[in-house]
Amino acid sequence: MQKKILSGVLCCLSLITVLQSHAQSKEQCINMLNEKAKEIIGQIKIVNSNRFVVDDAYFTMKNDEVTIFFKSGKDEYYYYFSPQHIDEVEDGNVNASSPIGIIKIVLEDELGRREADLKKSTATPYYNDIVYFNYLKKDPKNFEQIQKLLLKLKELTTELPTKNSVQHLLD
Repeated sequence: MQKKILSGVLCCLSLITVLQSHAQSKEQCINMLNEKAKEIIGQIKIVNSNRFVVDDAYFTMKNDEVTIFFKSGKDEYYYYFSPQHIDEVEDGNVNASSPIGIIKIVLEDELGRREADLKKSTATPYYNDIVYFNYLKKDPKNFEQIQKLLLKLKELTTELPTKNSVQHLLD
């Protein structure tokens, strides 16, 4: 009887350790993606012939919903989605001279939401199957690192937890 109780306690402790590790790995992914988002602050984004200075940007996640924020001047953009719905992560192919690139996060169905507050008007939220992540193109490894982190975040929100760290994704 004592062996069964001890076995049950050890099993529970093992599960708690794995779940804590899973939460830490998820938190590491979010922190790294937030660092990548913040790298563009103060940089100039070129869209067509227009130039915008990025005032603020961040990447957060609460209750398995990601928020990507981007601000330039009075224009603010919010993208919301659940990482478990990521289908693909692609290069958005922006102006070659822009130091800021765009990553297209393609989602299953229209499960991404964009809200924008623009100088000229307040736009209504809409749903789409693509959300965007702005990143610094100067570092040639950035696209691949962000792509791997996003896909790892998808894995961490849809599969059983593992003890693996995500730090190796940036090496």
